[in-house]
Amino acid sequence: MSEMKNKQCREIWSWNRNEEMSLIEDCLRNYRFIAIDTEFPGSLRQTSQDATDDERYNDMSFSVDRTKLIQLSLTLFDIELEELGKSISQIS
Repeated sequence: MSEMKNKQCREIWSWNRNEEMSLIEDCLRNYRFIAIDTEFPGSLRQTSQDATDDERYNDMSFSVDRTKLIQLSLTLFDIELEELGKSISQIS
């Protein structure tokens, strides 16, 4: 657990996935909340600035369904976190 403190970024690949998932599970014993950020290569449709929320959602969903996830970031934290950056473990 100590090696995961203070915003440490870790690269997870198929060859180290099991070990890294085990570390994430260990962190979840102390950090009960997870913020998730995903990155995709881009948009496949142009969305108008005056588009409705439904149109924006449909355009984003179209792109997400047809492209591959290129990055997933997890930030683990607990309820007593007073400020962003204090006692956070981040895995990218």
